[in-house]
Amino acid sequence: MNTTEFSINEKIFSFSTEGSPDFKFGKDQVLVSKETDIVFDQPWHNEGFAEVDFMNEEEFASLKQGLIESIGKIISEKTAVDVTGFDLDNYHHYVKTDDEHLKVVTKTRDLFSEDFNFPIDEVIPKLGKILNLNLTDINPENDKKLHIIVRINRPNS
Repeated sequence: MNTTEFSINEKIFSFSTEGSPDFKFGKDQVLVSKETDIVFDQPWHNEGFAEVDFMNEEEFASLKQGLIESIGKIISEKTAVDVTGFDLDNYHHYVKTDDEHLKVVTKTRDLFSEDFNFPIDEVIPKLGKILNLNLTDINPENDKKLHIIVRINRPNS
């Protein structure tokens, strides 16, 4: 069996490449620059990623419940599905067909703060403080609100 190995933080991982097309590599060049990346000058830029607590348990529970209610409302409005007992973990038990899912995600790809059942406007500045950036959902070029995308992944997708 063909496998490929790689390492993350000095830990070796491998996965099967059986039936996969040949791997190809791009040019050895850096694509990120000060002109193309708004976080280029941030002190944490070279870390790649970090896990940061920015909500306490109560705030997170409120955010999650608000998201459950917001997505449930979209399912109810866009499909004929009864959302009694809906939770994010069981989305795929309520939205079962590709057609229903497409109706839901067409809306979840184009949301605004007022579409949420929790104060998302309080989350934006918290994230901005962590990132040391002035985050906003207002487009500075035309002063219009930018949409917010909620991505829903179904099992095995």
